[in-house]
Amino acid sequence: EKLLEVLKKSYSPYSKFRVSAQIVEEMGEESFFGCNIENASFGATVCAERSALSNMIAHVGNRAKIKEVHIVSDKEDTEPKKTPSPITDIVDFQGKETELDKMEVSILVIKIVDFESLIKDISPLDIDSLTSDYRKFISSTVNSFGGTVEAILRDEVVAFFTNSNSEEVPASELSCICCAVEVIQLFAGVIDKKRISSQSDIKLKMGISSTNLSVLDKLDVPTRAKTFVDEAKVLCDGARPWSILVTTGFRASVSDYLEVRREKVEDKLCYAVIGVEEEALQQIKK
Repeated sequence: EKLLEVLKKSYSPYSKFRVSAQIVEEMGEESFFGCNIENASFGATVCAERSALSNMIAHVGNRAKIKEVHIVSDKEDTEPKKTPSPITDIVDFQGKETELDKMEVSILVIKIVDFESLIKDISPLDIDSLTSDYRKFISSTVNSFGGTVEAILRDEVVAFFTNSNSEEVPASELSCICCAVEVIQLFAGVIDKKRISSQSDIKLKMGISSTNLSVLDKLDVPTRAKTFVDEAKVLCDGARPWSILVTTGFRASVSDYLEVRREKVEDKLCYAVIGVEEEALQQIKK
């Protein structure tokens, strides 16, 4: 149905031959579509397959691998007499021989509570100093637990914790939750040293999600984990000050190490962390 919809968008005033293509990417199993775009200079014409391929690379990156290709046209006799260059292009991205790593990924999102109101309450100089020290502190703490800070936008920090899911202990989840607790415990000291005069207390809130991914290597994690990053951001936005909200999946994987209470964010069940067993920290130190 989607292929037929894309077919209508074909620009083929010269051949009157409309074509649309769908490429299913291997690791995320997402679909990318394209149609043929003709040009008065024949060599500048873009075929449907190459259009879909460009769409895939733009969204997934040049490490993408193709699982399936589907092509639709409005003419019956479409069998090529020779191997066209678009098919040759597609061969470069075939993923049949690719060996993928299975990885556990935990995503931690951290924000300063009511940041917009806070920046109205303190001087620009104090804001710059606060955000600089805040980012350095978060980055240092994340790194100390084996995580990687993937993105920092104003007060929002997104960090990844990964490990092979062949391990019996949920290492990425334990590193992530121990890091979150450490940040909460130490952040107050960072703020006290700043001696910022403000009518607002400076507090943090966090959201955590997790998933299992099939990736070529860690460089592919940010692209594959986007949906779960968004999930963690929603939890973070709905969290109370000084609280850590986790998804049901995350809680299930580390239930032996956490004390939690049920919460709801946007009508979805989640859990607020109210305690972490000492054994969790001992496990990640092994």
